[in-house]
Amino acid sequence: MKSSPFERPRGDVVPRNEPPRFYYPLAAIKCSRTPAFRTQDSRDFACLLDVDADVITWTCVGVDLSYGGETYLTDFVVTGVDDGTFLVDVDNDLPRSPDWIALAAERAGHG
Repeated sequence: MKSSPFERPRGDVVPRNEPPRFYYPLAAIKCSRTPAFRTQDSRDFACLLDVDADVITWTCVGVDLSYGGETYLTDFVVTGVDDGTFLVDVDNDLPRSPDWIALAAERAGHG
């Protein structure tokens, strides 16, 4: 079995806890830090953030949200034209996000 240097065997790491990796295209327009993504779906979503007129800046260094002893890492922190920030979690093909995420994000001051 051949694998690229960025792939891991199935079952090696819980998908939600995988470290960020580089996906193509590497260039980002509105990213405020070095872009590194958990999945290709996250990278694809970042391309949409780059062309969204309502987005000023974004970073893929997500926020750890905690509730009741559980911790959950989001994919993006996005700043809009109204200077408000909101969190984005791209979880296609990953385990479903916990129900408490929206409440924890709001308590952290994000949408």
